[in-house]
Amino acid sequence: MMATCKVKGCPWVVYASRDHEDTCWKIKTFVNDHTCPREDKNRAANRNWVASKLVKKVRKYPNFKHCDAATYFKSRKESKHWHPIWTSDTSYEKFEVHGYLANHVVDLGKHLCTCQFRMLTGIPCVHACAALARVNKNPEDFCHKLVTMESYRETYRHHINPIPGQTFWEVSESLKP
Repeated sequence: MMATCKVKGCPWVVYASRDHEDTCWKIKTFVNDHTCPREDKNRAANRNWVASKLVKKVRKYPNFKHCDAATYFKSRKESKHWHPIWTSDTSYEKFEVHGYLANHVVDLGKHLCTCQFRMLTGIPCVHACAALARVNKNPEDFCHKLVTMESYRETYRHHINPIPGQTFWEVSESLKP
């Protein structure tokens, strides 16, 4: 598959192909150099639109699969059932988010929501995602640093030596209860 900019002479292009199992798309070439003024008037979900939505995600996670893309779009779609209303703060960070059966208060500056989901998991809830969409920010940028791929890679960058099973452990005489 090839996706190009609709403006003649613009070098922006993405080349992708299906893998041998026909389960995923693999980006072969990506030239992210728009030399044209972009227009976002077309609301149709064509390949250019999908590519533009996934550019940052594919850069951050090179092994991003098409099935992951479906999950990604579904989670963003669920946040559309919630309607954020700006509370008129000067920093444009506090929202009252209205939805079916419940309303929540989201503070993007403090990374808080009254549902407490982010406090428990480190991942923004659907209410926060709705508020983030309102201010055109990515939910991935509001994840706690411990749930990012960078943190995972840093944790496991060193070799972890295997240990034998518990039956092979030496019994210590000094720490008996």
